Amino acid sequence: VKQLAELAEAIHAGTKPTSIKQGLPLVMNHLSAAERCLSQHQPGVAILLAYASLERYVDLCLWVHYGLDDENPDFSNVKLELPSFHAVGRKLHGKNYQQRPPGGPLTLSLGIQLLATLKPDLLPVECLGRIRGMMAARNKSEFEHGLCAQFVKPDNVKLHIQSVKEIVGMCYEFGEDFEKELEKYNFPLI
Repeated sequence: VKQLAELAEAIHAGTKPTSIKQGLPLVMNHLSAAERCLSQHQPGVAILLAYASLERYVDLCLWVHYGLDDENPDFSNVKLELPSFHAVGRKLHGKNYQQRPPGGPLTLSLGIQLLATLKPDLLPVECLGRIRGMMAARNKSEFEHGLCAQFVKPDNVKLHIQSVKEIVGMCYEFGEDFEKELEKYNFPLI
């Protein structure tokens, strides 16, 4: 907890992590919170936290490897092959994909597209279908888009949390120790 507090304080002071390992506690804390909320029968909050966990992971990877700030990214030094970028965009968004060059703040969608294009070892294209499902579930939750929210099924949220865990687990090669590492951020589950 002390390490997490120090990391958050440093980031608020303008110092970002220099490695994925250094910034990973921010992701793990959110991921653990998602599991806690699900155990407390709050699937709507849990899906938001799972989404936020993935967003933090993507932001962290893009910062560490490419210096892309999530709020004001400078794409000028990123060597991006646009045909590959757009192919990933089509896989992520399907027929609704609108082809355009990257720009503006890093949304989760843009971040995923960039990371899956630039560093597929950290976010394999094979994960995009599951991510699209999680994004759709989050957008329909009671805290997000739409006039009439839909109930997010706990079993589906559990699958989405598991998907995020698998993605984050790949980045640091926790292997079988991933759950043990995640336990450091757990409070007792109810």
